Amino acid sequence: MNGFLRAANNALNHGIRWLLMGLIRLAFRPKISYATARAREEAFRMPMIMVSNHVRGMDGAALCTLFPGRMIHGVSAREFMEKPALGWLLRRLGCISVDRDHVTVDWLRQCKRILVKDREHVYICPEGKCNFQKQMQPFKPGAVTLAYMAHAPLLPVYHNGEYHYFFGKRFRCIVGEPFILDTDEGVLDAAGIARETKRLEREMFRLRDQLEAGR
Repeated sequence: MNGFLRAANNALNHGIRWLLMGLIRLAFRPKISYATARAREEAFRMPMIMVSNHVRGMDGAALCTLFPGRMIHGVSAREFMEKPALGWLLRRLGCISVDRDHVTVDWLRQCKRILVKDREHVYICPEGKCNFQKQMQPFKPGAVTLAYMAHAPLLPVYHNGEYHYFFGKRFRCIVGEPFILDTDEGVLDAAGIARETKRLEREMFRLRDQLEAGR
């Protein structure tokens, strides 16, 4: 009986994910491009931490369902996860809750398990909050910290944040090459995490410029 319930629950989760994927493709007409041929070949070939700029609350739903066949777990603020309807949907999509007001490592442990044990992907917005003006804010170190803990590459993705239902500009994003941490013989201290976070931030700006140049 328990096995049947688990199978039914998984089927429901997959169904919701595919339904959302179809709705997003219909509504926002997303277009994916790749920075290089290597970026196209290596994206998601192993468990990765996808990172992007953060413009709207829709970012997670759009990007986590944009790549068919990839199970990507988004990291969502606790206040959203605790809302009855929205929280139910986010949990069905496999999201992980993070408390932005009280720093804990619980979410890092959950994400590490997903990457290392489950061999699936994680999605994080290093800015930590939405920026409606589309001006990227300084990155927080959580994504780089997780990459170091899980020995996983980061996958930078920049998007234009255009969510026009059916009309107007298309939602467009560009996928960069996997970002490998530059460590000192496998070790990364606090200063190194800060340095790599700034390097990741610069890479995201580079992707932004490349996407905007291809308008």
